[in-house]
Amino acid sequence: MTAEERVALKEAQRKANKKDKILLGIKIGAFVLVVAGLIFLIVRKGSNAGKIKTDFIQTGVIDKYFDSELTFIRTEYEVTSLGSGRVIPAVNEGDKVAAGSLVAHVVKDGYEDELEKLREIESKIAVAINASSYIGSDTNVELIAINEKIDAIRQKISRLSLSGDISKYSECIKELKTALEVKNNILANIDSPNAYVKELQAERDVIYNGLADYMNEITAPYAGVVSFHIDGNQNTSSINTKKIIEYTKSEMGNTDTLTQSVTEFKNTEMQYMYGKSVTHGDVIARITPDVTYYISVDCTEAQAGSISVGDHLMLRSEARDYSVTADVVAVFLNGSKSSVLLETSSGLASSLSNRKVKGDVILSYTEGIKVVRRCLSEIDSAGVTARIAIVRSGYVEFVYVNILASDGEYVIISNKSQLSQGDDGISVRINDQYVINHEDVREGQVIE
Repeated sequence: MTAEERVALKEAQRKANKKDKILLGIKIGAFVLVVAGLIFLIVRKGSNAGKIKTDFIQTGVIDKYFDSELTFIRTEYEVTSLGSGRVIPAVNEGDKVAAGSLVAHVVKDGYEDELEKLREIESKIAVAINASSYIGSDTNVELIAINEKIDAIRQKISRLSLSGDISKYSECIKELKTALEVKNNILANIDSPNAYVKELQAERDVIYNGLADYMNEITAPYAGVVSFHIDGNQNTSSINTKKIIEYTKSEMGNTDTLTQSVTEFKNTEMQYMYGKSVTHGDVIARITPDVTYYISVDCTEAQAGSISVGDHLMLRSEARDYSVTADVVAVFLNGSKSSVLLETSSGLASSLSNRKVKGDVILSYTEGIKVVRRCLSEIDSAGVTARIAIVRSGYVEFVYVNILASDGEYVIISNKSQLSQGDDGISVRINDQYVINHEDVREGQVIE
């Protein structure tokens, strides 16, 4: 072997040794990373095992629903104007009125303030007569102040009624009652019974005579619930309601005798008539005489197919200002344009300001003790019975409960089960502490 060959051989051996060292380094590095990862996982698991996650038992709701558009179908009688001018309601939206009673005035432009004065005087007369008293000059200041307060409260109540907001309704009613009691106390301390009433009546007659040629009184043609929201579908709604009533009385369940057209309306945007200019014969309000009315809900054919005639469903508006329970009277299967027709006798006044609203159709509704499904163990094959870890006096106790409803993430459970009963037969109580990661605790373990 020549000198050049020996040099070449050594160079090849050197390169081979270097390559082996690199491969060995990579293998050692990979091994170290695997071991470090295992150690990290073991340490982390041990750390988490010591963290017991708990929560407190509370009540909640699980419901199964789908979004929809609700369409209201009612018997609606039109109230028309007897002259030209602006509409000034004499009653509130949703008030019940008797046949022949005053519901609105139509006042010519420029005389609205005079009408408001007339209504204020009539209100004072009614109060004075009811109190069997009169108001002398010495108490005028007090009366004006309390009258202004009462009017302000009534206007607030009217606005709440129109908006459907009932959260502050009770508070306003209490405030109005207090103001009226103060007014009655003022009236009760006055001695002369008739002079003030006569004075007010004379003032009223002057204003009324001045308005007689510029104002028309509009009365209710029928008794019922009044609304000043108009969409032009009053007659169509009444006709459709009549068809539905005839159907429900005869062949309910056979939709061949009732078409889906009874649920369809055009131009359903409502116009509020307060202050609107009208001419003779224009519709200014509508009256619904019946407590019972109908609601159509839009849905897919699959959604409609899960609903049957006679089912009881809950409907609620997207704004949560309307909620009723209704009975299914017809199901129309029409692909993506299917619908369900329901009947109810609740919430009429809350529905009057709208023809259509977006809302939810609630197929099932369960309220009770609500916990995360993650906390349950030993769930049986039927998904009915399970075990939950409760912390009592600092110790873990596993008790059995029944599963009443589930949405996948949460469950509604009973407060007891036939398999496990605590004191008085109750296993779980509101505000009990329960363990979420049940696999990390054992029966009798101390929880600090």
